Amino acid sequence: MSSPERNPKSRKYPPRLGLKKKLGRDFFFNLPLDLLYCVADFLPLSTLLCLTKTCNGLHQALRKRLRLDTPRASAEERLKCLTISAFYRADKWACQRCRVLHDVDYRDLPHYSYQPQSRLWRCPGSNVLDLYSRPPESDYEVDYHRVQLTLKLSRLKNLSESQEQYLQRLLAPHKITNYHHTLDASYSVTPKVVKGRYMRKCVWLFQPRVLPISYKALGTFSVCCHLQNARRGRALANALFESWKHERTILLDCLYCATEVEVCSQWWRNPYIKLTVYQDLGPEGSACGQNWRALAWDTRTHLARDHWETNRLPNGPKNVRKLWGAKLPVDFATDYMLPFDEHSR
Repeated sequence: MSSPERNPKSRKYPPRLGLKKKLGRDFFFNLPLDLLYCVADFLPLSTLLCLTKTCNGLHQALRKRLRLDTPRASAEERLKCLTISAFYRADKWACQRCRVLHDVDYRDLPHYSYQPQSRLWRCPGSNVLDLYSRPPESDYEVDYHRVQLTLKLSRLKNLSESQEQYLQRLLAPHKITNYHHTLDASYSVTPKVVKGRYMRKCVWLFQPRVLPISYKALGTFSVCCHLQNARRGRALANALFESWKHERTILLDCLYCATEVEVCSQWWRNPYIKLTVYQDLGPEGSACGQNWRALAWDTRTHLARDHWETNRLPNGPKNVRKLWGAKLPVDFATDYMLPFDEHSR
């Protein structure tokens, strides 16, 4: 006996991914599982993680695939996934070295980066990468996890009282004075979050004390790993010389990272040399961001020339001073950094 024919209009299709069937809408969610697995073959691990967080149905369908692809992914992809997992968690931060989520310690501040007890407050296996924009006597240095914590806490709402206080301490300015042997020198750094980007302003001020201001008395210092007051960074030395000679402001842009320098000086009355450095450390994300890679030089893995060329930012104006809100001085001249080949001659 043959079964009675069913009316095709009354046929009930099985739901896909645990979602309700909606004809004409949500075609992607109604695809068969084998087609979804074919789409997942062409997605990076971080994108696949974001796809599993879309809804419960996609999470149930692709979580096994996510677990299988995680051990085969690169370290950079796993770090991006950890950053995505800690995006809305104010008490966690993604470790670049351990590839795990660590608890936030509210004693971990950039003001004590080079003290022995600071290794107990952050990950003991992590190393603070020097941005080469501070005097050697200063122990203030931002690491990438502090940058990300500052951006995340400033973005999230409904923070606890301890988290708000921790954010204020992360954004607190730092200043050091009388660290030079022959000159009256001071250094200050002020961080600020502007449009979801971590920016900071460093000010160097040199005045005569034991000896008058001269190129030899200034010694060797750097405002970033590309601009140094030495033979390799003759662009900064030329800017200091021109500003001191003509008593006018020189604007210097680094061609390799998001750093802009303003040099002003005066030698007639109350002589001084003042350097104002504006830096853009980039938006919230993983440690593979272009701005952070260009500024943070890991001397253990890269030589100077390899770091400069590999992590160089695209050519074009960075607009760091404009993003900070600084106004152009009345009498200024522009200067630009020489290419690497010019430095090595």
